[in-house]
Amino acid sequence: MSMFRVFLVTLLLSISTSSIAEIKEVKVCDDNAEWPPYMYYVREDGKPNKSKLTGATNDLLDRIFEISNIDYSTKMLPWKRCLNEVLEGHTFEVFADGSSNEERLKKYHRSNTIYKTTEGLFFSKKRFPDGLNLSSAKDLNKYKLCGISGYNYANYYALGVKEDVDTGVNSASKAFQKLSTDRCDVFLSTVEPIFGAVAIKQFSLGSDINHETLPGGKGTFFYLWISKNSTRATMLVDTINTAIDKLYSNGEADAIYKKYLPGGTAL
Repeated sequence: MSMFRVFLVTLLLSISTSSIAEIKEVKVCDDNAEWPPYMYYVREDGKPNKSKLTGATNDLLDRIFEISNIDYSTKMLPWKRCLNEVLEGHTFEVFADGSSNEERLKKYHRSNTIYKTTEGLFFSKKRFPDGLNLSSAKDLNKYKLCGISGYNYANYYALGVKEDVDTGVNSASKAFQKLSTDRCDVFLSTVEPIFGAVAIKQFSLGSDINHETLPGGKGTFFYLWISKNSTRATMLVDTINTAIDKLYSNGEADAIYKKYLPGGTAL
C-alpha cells in the first residue's frame, strides 16, 4: 500500500471516529423523587410506569435534542447522585430541572432559562390557623424550617431566611410527614411541583396543609446544567442554548409548558 493510501485511510478513520464521538448519545439525569408537572413517570392504572417519562421539561428535552439531531436519554436517579454523576461527566453530562446558586455555577455550565416557579411556604393549619403572619421573609427565622436534601434554597437565603434548614429527607412527602408530626414548622418548597404531585396522586396534602408565598419572592428560575468535565461541554452548551432560544422565540416552549401548567413557562 502506498504512503498516500495509508495516509488517506488514516484520515478517513480519524474523521469517522470524530463524527461518532460528536453524535454519541447524551445522557441526562433528573430526580427519582419526581418533579411533576416538569418530569415524572407516566401513571398507568394509578401506578408509576418507571420505563416511561412525561412532563413539561421531558417534552422540552425531546424537542431540544430533536432539532439538534442528537440522540439522548433521561434516567431518574437520587438527586444528589444525579448532581455528582454530572459533576464527574463520565456517564451523565446533563441534569435537568435545577435552579441556580454560586456553588452550581462553579461546578457546571448553566443553560439559558427554561421556566420559573413560585417560592412557597407550607405549614399545618392546626399549628397556624391564622397563617404565618409574615411581614418579611426574615420573620421565618423564628420557626423550625425544613427542606429536601440536595435542593437549592438560595432564593430564600437571599431574602434573609436563616440557613439552618433541616434537609434530612429526600422527598416532599417525607417533609410533609415532618409537618404533621410537629418536627418542622414550615416546609420550604416551590409551589408548582407540590400541586403537580397532588394532581398525579403521588401523595395527598390532606385538609390540614396550607401554603403561602414567600414575602418578597420574585420566582425561582430553572435551567439545564452541563458537566464542565464532559469532553464536549462547549458543544453541548452551544447546541442546547441554540435550541432553547429557537423554541422560546417561536412560542413552542411556552405551548409545551401550557399543556401541563396554565401559566406555561412563567417567563
